[in-house]
Amino acid sequence: MAEPLPSNDNEEYLVELDDQQRADLSLVADHAAYHTHREPDGTIVMRPEPTTEEIQAWIGSRPDILESIEESRAHPERSRSRPERNR
Repeated sequence: MAEPLPSNDNEEYLVELDDQQRADLSLVADHAAYHTHREPDGTIVMRPEPTTEEIQAWIGSRPDILESIEESRAHPERSRSRPERNR
């Protein structure tokens, strides 16, 4: 389980895995989803990724974006197509 280490500006925590290789991130995780990768030296990097609900809440809190969406839906003839991306 997570145990606090000595406090500093960038609080650090010791996170241990249980017998099923799971970690309790409740002391350090502020988001519901993370994009994760492991560096060659074993360092695990977790980058917050917004969930659909977080994106929808953000859009809902921005009247300017809602207005733009409504305008685009009302006048699709004004839309410009974007060039296809190379994948």
